[in-house]
Amino acid sequence: MPQIFQTSSLNSTSTPTSSLPSFITQSERTSWDQIIRSTHDVEMTITPPTTDRNENNIKTGLHSFRASDRRLDDFANRIQQQAVQAVAASLNDSEIQRLKSYGRILVTGSAGYLGATLVMLLKSKRIDLQVVGIDVVRNGPSLNYKISNNNDNISVSTVDHCIDVADSKRLSDVASSCSAVFHTAALHAPNASKHHVAEFYSTNVVGTDNILQLGLPTVFTSTTSLTVTPGVKSRIANGEIAWLDGSPSDFIGAPTDAVNLPRNKYGRTKLLAEKLCARAFEEKGLDCAVLRASRFFPEDIMDGSSLSVPNIKANELLGRRVSLVDLLDAHVHALINIKAFHGVISTLVAPWPWSWRHPEGNAKAIAAFVAKERSDAAVLYAKHGWKMPEMISCVRDFRNAVELFNWKPRFTWDSLLEVLRQEQSKNNPVNNEHDINTGNDSNTNDLDKFPLTYKNILEGAF
Repeated sequence: MPQIFQTSSLNSTSTPTSSLPSFITQSERTSWDQIIRSTHDVEMTITPPTTDRNENNIKTGLHSFRASDRRLDDFANRIQQQAVQAVAASLNDSEIQRLKSYGRILVTGSAGYLGATLVMLLKSKRIDLQVVGIDVVRNGPSLNYKISNNNDNISVSTVDHCIDVADSKRLSDVASSCSAVFHTAALHAPNASKHHVAEFYSTNVVGTDNILQLGLPTVFTSTTSLTVTPGVKSRIANGEIAWLDGSPSDFIGAPTDAVNLPRNKYGRTKLLAEKLCARAFEEKGLDCAVLRASRFFPEDIMDGSSLSVPNIKANELLGRRVSLVDLLDAHVHALINIKAFHGVISTLVAPWPWSWRHPEGNAKAIAAFVAKERSDAAVLYAKHGWKMPEMISCVRDFRNAVELFNWKPRFTWDSLLEVLRQEQSKNNPVNNEHDINTGNDSNTNDLDKFPLTYKNILEGAF
């Protein structure tokens, strides 16, 4: 197994990728070194890394949002609980048995938003799996979760071992009894101001390689952030729309020019981690599913907007956000159907309601098309003080997930509109023969299935 990456190496003449496995060729190492070093060059203002990676030092960077905001913590916990209940109820007996066949599952990043929810689901009464949860922090007072068990609530810790995924020896020891992995651990965008690129590399790249070295079926959580390059940002700034397609399964040859590289150390290190997953499948036949998560955190919204959080989230369901319940559902079904992936990368995002790359036009023209096609949407929005998007500048490709494991997201823009319509019809019945274009040809009572509710939509609880 590779040695733990030393956080001081980017400040020396040593090679950052020297700890990578032998099947990475020398030319690829050179390419990857350029990616990491160029990231280092553009982020020189970040404080140099510290070798002190103790729990108190890391906790501030990783969980400061929820730890310091009880209201946000309660809000996030509610979304997690609802997601667990919905996904657990939706699994059939055959799917649960396929999960149980793994015996014990390792979840990395198990104190995080997605990782903790996965642990909660796997430990729920309906599934009742043995789980080993690891993270660099233990659950603090605000990170203790409750799982409904009949009429009782039991406090459940989602972290069994306080371990850094970059520590290959300790990771190997705790994973020895496990038969599959959900790898969600990462340093990500909120950590950028507190952690050096070397630490991002250690966690996101070396940590992922350590997971793959276990040789277990692995569902790896990546990010759509890596598709946002300076080139994409430039197109968006010029009023264009960026249709961001999924990547092919042989995603190993990285561009090294700055225009086509991910814009920051988070995206660049996750890109390298994806490449390790792809190569592990190609070279060793490892069962590995790579799932790129789009925006899903409860507080994860664009800065500088005057719109309410629920309004922003609703608009982002047009191709750039996924709800936690749908993300959770996709991860579980990815493990159940992992043999179907064959190294393919899938993007998890609420589906674009029309054909891919349709219609043509710039960002403003696409927004106008959306308003015309769903002609009652502006009225439904206005009732709640919401505003329709004036520009749609980025749409991500959801098709691989739908095709590979029949993913059916609950929270889409059309399903959200349908709930708003149903609520309006309760208070103001209309003629059933109205000619409003809703995008739905039949009665869709299934859209009311939990947790897609009017209350959750208005509160942005998805």
